[in-house]
Amino acid sequence: MLIRDKIREYIEYQRKKGQYRLPPERELAGTFNCSRLAVSNAMSYFEAHGLVVRRQGSGTYIHENSPEARSFNIGIGLRRPYYTNEQHFTKLMRCLGQSAK
Repeated sequence: MLIRDKIREYIEYQRKKGQYRLPPERELAGTFNCSRLAVSNAMSYFEAHGLVVRRQGSGTYIHENSPEARSFNIGIGLRRPYYTNEQHFTKLMRCLGQSAK
């Protein structure tokens, strides 16, 4: 199993516990018995995919609106009327409405 997969499982475990701030990379490296560089690379990957947010001087946080949670948010959006002139939103809602029928 890759370090990235282990860290992803840890992130999901932390999210289920309701904890959104991750320990420092050095601490995670000790927990998973790997280099800090490996943890940093994994965090960069997760940041690029919207799973975590890095804040310099503050730490790394689990993104509350991660791709896994977005489907729930879209489901709520279908139940409520939205009024906007933005093309991309209107097109998205039209496509979702058609696929829900």
